Amino acid sequence: MNNEIALFSPIFNEQETLGEILARIPVKIDGVKTRLYIVDDGSEDRSAEIAREFTDNVIVLPHNMGVGAATKVGLQKIVQDGNASHVIKFDADGQHDIELIPRVYRLLSHHDVVTCSRFHPESDQSSTPLDRLILNITFSSVFKAITGVALSDVRTGFMGFRIEHVELVAPHLIVERYGIPIELLLRVWNGRADVSFYEIPHPAMYYEDISQKLNHRYSTETLDAKSRRVSDAYNAVLRVVDDMNLDIRGEMFMNNGFGLINSSKGEKQMIAV
Repeated sequence: MNNEIALFSPIFNEQETLGEILARIPVKIDGVKTRLYIVDDGSEDRSAEIAREFTDNVIVLPHNMGVGAATKVGLQKIVQDGNASHVIKFDADGQHDIELIPRVYRLLSHHDVVTCSRFHPESDQSSTPLDRLILNITFSSVFKAITGVALSDVRTGFMGFRIEHVELVAPHLIVERYGIPIELLLRVWNGRADVSFYEIPHPAMYYEDISQKLNHRYSTETLDAKSRRVSDAYNAVLRVVDDMNLDIRGEMFMNNGFGLINSSKGEKQMIAV
């Protein structure tokens, strides 16, 4: 019987923050037992050792395969174990407020998917870099154009699902690295017509004092690296849409205020609606 809450985090070189974060993971939420799952994506530090202090469910990948690949491994393990009714995915690098986990779980009694949005109108974005704002605006718009669903943050790593959706999408995930959140959301949307999405505000935590790792990343990141992030996200969307074999041109036009008509020559044309 599925009666546990699976709490899952893919990690890579998180020894600086991991212990403090996992120590705050709730053992139960509203009387329901939680089970912690960690997939170590080939860390070169003590991350796996620290994780094992908190759970027996630690999988260590043989080398760094990417957060998408680690996410697929973790979700498939949760499905295989067959104990969970809900899955909540979070990052352990210090940028996610673990105290929101119970709220995410409670909201899943009314919704299929709950996301913690860094770009919600009520979220503190005072520390958000400009490139992250542009990136999120772009791909939230792409997601809405494809699905008709307006979400303010389709790249968040902090989200919860009812288990039936994880069972449906986990075997088919193909994005190995960044881009996995939008793949999860697209595949859940495509899996059932009446999926209910809900998002709650979460501060955009790009502070320099979270960890030395994040401070180094944000203080040394080059323009080329920022541009590659956009390219990787775009590539992920195209791969997923192609893999799902979606012909979504008509829906995209309608979702953006246009319709498709046939011209006298049999060609498709856009019209405003």
